[in-house]
Amino acid sequence: MSLELSGTTPAIKGVAGSVSAPAITGDDADTGVSFPSANTIKFSTGGVERMSITDSGVTGTGIGAGKILQVVSTTKTDTFSEQVAGGAFSADAITVSITPSNASNKIFITCFINMGCQNAVEGKFQIFKAGSVLTGATGDASGTNTRVTAMSDAIDGTGQQTNIAGQYLDTAGGTSAITYSIRIGHGNPASTAKYVYLNRSWGDTTGVYDSRATSTITVMEVAA
Repeated sequence: MSLELSGTTPAIKGVAGSVSAPAITGDDADTGVSFPSANTIKFSTGGVERMSITDSGVTGTGIGAGKILQVVSTTKTDTFSEQVAGGAFSADAITVSITPSNASNKIFITCFINMGCQNAVEGKFQIFKAGSVLTGATGDASGTNTRVTAMSDAIDGTGQQTNIAGQYLDTAGGTSAITYSIRIGHGNPASTAKYVYLNRSWGDTTGVYDSRATSTITVMEVAA
């Protein structure tokens, strides 16, 4: 392909090249820069891609595995409540979405929630990914035991909340937007439905002795 110089923008064009045969090189024919597709610049050495810049960000070897590429966080200040059976979990109580720049990158999830329960029962939560429980982020299967990411001791139903934290390192698995969420439950038998709350207690009485709190879920894309 020829090199075209013009007096208009862009002044240089028609030099797409490829990773194995870059469009712009020095004396080494397989080391340089290519423009193989729309919104994409690739850098290669020895005919091997080392870095790619696209409209989604920067990826590639040599940019530092473990580097934090982006951080997305949701802090929920309002309340959430739902009546659920023991061993079951609510609808999404808090969510966050992230669009990874590379399918091989990791997504580090951290969660910190303030939870209340009806009567004195344990509070618990699971991390969901795209609407399905992230089983790698729960305890092992054991009989009929409920698998959870994290749980608390029994919460006095009248006016108390407890904070529960959890984290997990997931693999992105694609470059489309991913929604992670927290769903909450309680420790009563399956036949007993109880209310679970986010950012408030069961009593939720107006007064200085009762409180409203916040809950947060944060996701970070980590270079593979």
